[in-house]
Amino acid sequence: MKKICTLISLIVVVQFSIAQSNFDTTTFQGKADYSLQNLDKSQISTQILYDRVFPLARLDAFNQGTSDTSSSDHFIQSVSELYHSSYSMTNVLPPDALEALVTEQRLAGNIAIGIIHYQINWIDTLALDNNLLQIQNGFLYDVPGRPYSPYKYSTITVAAALSDSMPAGNIVFTLPASLQLKNTLESMSNVVIDFGDGNPIATMTPGGAVTVNYPTPGDKIISYNVDFTNGTQQVTYSYITITPALNGGNIAARTTSGDPSLPCTTTTIEADIAFQGYDETTASQGKGEVNIYYANCNDKTLRKPIIILDGFDPGDSRNTQLIYKRYLSYFDNANNQKNLVTDFNAQGSDIIILNFPVYSIGNYTLPFPPYANIPIYRDGGADFIERNAYVLVKLIQDVNTQLQQNGSSEKIVIIGPSMGGLISRYALTYME
Repeated sequence: MKKICTLISLIVVVQFSIAQSNFDTTTFQGKADYSLQNLDKSQISTQILYDRVFPLARLDAFNQGTSDTSSSDHFIQSVSELYHSSYSMTNVLPPDALEALVTEQRLAGNIAIGIIHYQINWIDTLALDNNLLQIQNGFLYDVPGRPYSPYKYSTITVAAALSDSMPAGNIVFTLPASLQLKNTLESMSNVVIDFGDGNPIATMTPGGAVTVNYPTPGDKIISYNVDFTNGTQQVTYSYITITPALNGGNIAARTTSGDPSLPCTTTTIEADIAFQGYDETTASQGKGEVNIYYANCNDKTLRKPIIILDGFDPGDSRNTQLIYKRYLSYFDNANNQKNLVTDFNAQGSDIIILNFPVYSIGNYTLPFPPYANIPIYRDGGADFIERNAYVLVKLIQDVNTQLQQNGSSEKIVIIGPSMGGLISRYALTYME
């Protein structure tokens, strides 16, 4: 804790002496870089100076002496801190690229396991006391002829399943080679994993996959015994939250004699109107997923439509199937599970569930392998209200066209909770 307080105190002193500089001194990193600008960076052996970031992940202490526990959020924070504390952008994965790789696995129905194996430096908290560094006018300077380096050094290993939570049941865990992140000479050869499911441990190698069954909800501790090519090992841990299982089967076309939780029609929709976000350089159309539960699933004809759209949902944790099974289900007075969709279907209404998914909008190339041509994803559940509203506009227009073709004079009912309500208001106001 002394190291953190020392740097923060130094930055507080420095910021009052700032007149004009090329550093963004509104950020922690900018303040740190301003105070560290006169140091010889070639003396930082790993080219990662952890003092440049606020150490929320505490990588300087992680797995040092004891085995610590990570999580999906901690892992992502760790990669972000490594990236922003590095002086070399060619040896650390950018946070948005990490998000893209994790999303790619999740869209394939998998949970990726990431492993960090990095060497990092940080400033010795006794560097000033031992005359290794000195302060002049609020800046740090190297001391000529100092007896040893002012930079501490350690190798840190972090492993985690990169998902906050998953419903109980079968989960496919993968170990993508692209998520084995390192700046060391040694590589990971294999990892022996205890998934905390009560079954025997699994041995995985990069590129491998294993299916794990969690029958009950709760926090599960996963242990990793990582073997490296230089003969060393590291034990570390992470946790994942298992939520109650979903009822019902997979998404597929249903019939009147099949599973009522399965939609009659599943399709995608793209807005006709492009929107340029306030932090974007070009305008583009939004996309949506549409599940339709017709009152009569045999003829698939819209006559009395009710549109239900999702609200704020970063990462699309509530897809169309989950909206049906968890958020539209209820128990009656006799404790029988019911669903609003089947209730409305019985009254002749056609239910249309509109979800705003995660989807690819192109590719970008990073300057170092193996991270070439990584997809750029848009998180529809956390996208601009305007862009999602134009998706709803397109859906309403398509539904109106079908109603006219089917000879129906019914009005469209729209239900949108939370941000879904704002999306629907914007869409209807635009259409007026």
